Amino acid sequence: MCQTVFDLRLQLPCEEFLWHASTPSEWIERLGGAQEGQGFLETIRIFLDVRREPPALIPLSMMLILHGLVTVGLDLQRRASPMAVDASDLAVKQESLERGLESWRSQFDELMPQVLVQSWYQKGVLMYHMSNIALHTNRTNLLAATGDRRFFRRNSNDFYMAKQELRQWMSSPSAQLATWHSVQILLSYLGTSQVYNQDLYVSWSTYIATLVCWAYGQSEAAESEDPVWDLEQDMRLYLQQMSTETWENLGHVRRQYKGRTAGLIAVVRDTMKLTRWGSVQEGLEILNRLGVQRGIKSV
Repeated sequence: MCQTVFDLRLQLPCEEFLWHASTPSEWIERLGGAQEGQGFLETIRIFLDVRREPPALIPLSMMLILHGLVTVGLDLQRRASPMAVDASDLAVKQESLERGLESWRSQFDELMPQVLVQSWYQKGVLMYHMSNIALHTNRTNLLAATGDRRFFRRNSNDFYMAKQELRQWMSSPSAQLATWHSVQILLSYLGTSQVYNQDLYVSWSTYIATLVCWAYGQSEAAESEDPVWDLEQDMRLYLQQMSTETWENLGHVRRQYKGRTAGLIAVVRDTMKLTRWGSVQEGLEILNRLGVQRGIKSV
């Protein structure tokens, strides 16, 4: 049983031309021209070391490495407790992970457009953004605080604790970073036709991204807002204002725009009504409620 990613000692998938061999003899013949396989663990370490140049990888290996980096990040989160290693060591490792994710995205953007069709390239980028959201958002708290009963085990204390922790998250750099990546997802998929016909994880990612934007905006939401007459225009204005060059620049967005999520919630809700995925349909009730309630801070 693997406790961490560093217990997983396997090779990455072989080069892509080997997958296209139609017979065993052809595979053996092609194997002679293949490079030596890359180890999964060693490649993870290369991405985490700024002094080393990551190897060129095939798309499947790229996605496995992304998941490996996320696993490293989740392991660091588990260690970030009062009983954990010293904070300075943890900060160094966290910085190394962030550089590793940036390096992954740079290589993905450089190599994958030549070998992937546009739709698959976009889904790879989506996974990158969702990875950053996962590393900087407690999604259980997020879903519980929105009122999803599946995530607070019918215990009101869990519900209020989740809201309290989410309030603290709102003003943190993690909230800013997660919101920036959420905006990138929404910009990519809300503008596409028939987003409701996308794969399950696309619809689910759009839903989670909307909840992150809503939660981040609660710290700036007005007690009472003017009614929104053009929901789609309101959504586009919100995304335009929140789409900054970097996540750090999100802190400079005017306060009146950060909490302006009514149009966004309504458009995503209407989009989700058309999806065929039952698990996403269950989020409709949450979005309906968020569209009319005043937000976390009123509780």
